[in-house]
Amino acid sequence: MEIMIDVVDKNAMSLLNSMEKMHLIRVQPDIVPQKLSEKFAGKLRLSDAEYDDFQNYLKNSRNEWERNF
Repeated sequence: MEIMIDVVDKNAMSLLNSMEKMHLIRVQPDIVPQKLSEKFAGKLRLSDAEYDDFQNYLKNSRNEWERNF
């Protein structure tokens, strides 16, 4: 089971470290969230024609969102 907590007191962190030493919990290092734009930048490898087709598909899909039903 995993949970995420925010430690607001240094004494609480000391308590968590003690619990880790007793093998009751495992304290994970801080994980800095990464922006999706940074994570996926340059990952999609397309030819110019494939890129144009993909952009047209996205444009058409977005236009469908704006339709009134």
